[in-house]
Amino acid sequence: MLRLASNESAWGTSPFARKAFLREAALLHRYPEAGGPVLRKALAGHFRVQPDQIILGAGSNEILILMALAYLEPGTSAVMSSTTFPIYHRAACTAGARALVIPAKDYGPDLTAMAGAIKADTHLVFLANPNNPTGAVVLDRELRAFLKDLPDSCLLVLDEAYGEFVSRRDFPDGSRLVREGQNVVSVRTFSKMYGLAALRIGYGIVPPFATEPIEKVRQPFNVGSPSVAAALAALGDQAHLRRVRSAVRKEKARLVEGLVRRGLAPIPGEGNFGFVPMKDPAPIARFLLRRGIATRGLPGAGLRITVGRPAGNTRLLSALKGWVHR
Repeated sequence: MLRLASNESAWGTSPFARKAFLREAALLHRYPEAGGPVLRKALAGHFRVQPDQIILGAGSNEILILMALAYLEPGTSAVMSSTTFPIYHRAACTAGARALVIPAKDYGPDLTAMAGAIKADTHLVFLANPNNPTGAVVLDRELRAFLKDLPDSCLLVLDEAYGEFVSRRDFPDGSRLVREGQNVVSVRTFSKMYGLAALRIGYGIVPPFATEPIEKVRQPFNVGSPSVAAALAALGDQAHLRRVRSAVRKEKARLVEGLVRRGLAPIPGEGNFGFVPMKDPAPIARFLLRRGIATRGLPGAGLRITVGRPAGNTRLLSALKGWVHR
């Protein structure tokens, strides 16, 4: 099976991360160090914040859930766009809050409408940048304008799971916004660019005032020692990250060009995936699955295809010839 459905890294992880993971095998009978202080310190240095501004989680998903548990409750609300990562809605519901879902615009968030939807009881706004599944991006000037309208009682949860793949110079940096004192939490992951999806490790970069509320709802041993060790080694191998970024950009350009040649209309977007808008992606997703290629069909939205290695992308494009000419 060619797995192009979950935006996993086709290039794997750093060899240093694999070695660090295996070294932890001798200590599997021990609980991890609560809170992952060594990794938090390394991430704090990388992003130029204080270690207590780093919160580790079992993937970025857990950080999103922790934000909801810390800041939402029955009688409150969270604002989010439609056609985006479904965990935002689930996180709000988990905390008993209302999810205010605003229709997307041009396959991305409608910031004007989202700002207008914020109510007195809105404590969180969830925003994926780049957006998942479409790859649409909010630019720095657009995000800063949105933040000016954000009430002091409301936090922007900026999901930057695919941020390392972005090539645009005018793309905002969530960690910089945190350092500037904006009401922003930057949520990131080691699952995508760093290739550690199986180890479930992500992190949040939070304002100083947010640390205590989040720590109150975080379980003490939520991230295992092998995950922490591998993430620490992966963070230190920025050369691997640069190689993966370069390879993804090259193969994504080839993939998008090939999709266009086969009569499809992928939208311009960032991330390690392409997105083809269509009302009913199920037929084409089933067509590819029967040929051993897994993609992600999103009903009413479109088909999302992870960028694979050259051989995998060639196999996908070859299979699509049968779809176009059937």
